[in-house]
Amino acid sequence: GSEHELCHVYLGYIDGAVHANDHEIEEIRFLSAADLEAEFESQPDQFTPWFRMVWHALRSNHGEPLSRYTDV
Repeated sequence: GSEHELCHVYLGYIDGAVHANDHEIEEIRFLSAADLEAEFESQPDQFTPWFRMVWHALRSNHGEPLSRYTDV
């Protein structure tokens, strides 16, 4: 693609509400790495190519830390 898009993936735990600028962010969801992988398989067209590319790079380069983020 010729677009220049920034994709952000945040990892962490939170015990409270997230207050995002709704003019900038359409939706926030919380899911495990495994659940995200399942959504990539079942609904691939719901994600931008850039997000899939960034996620693949994260899994390839940081798979062990990502595996620590599971449903609690």
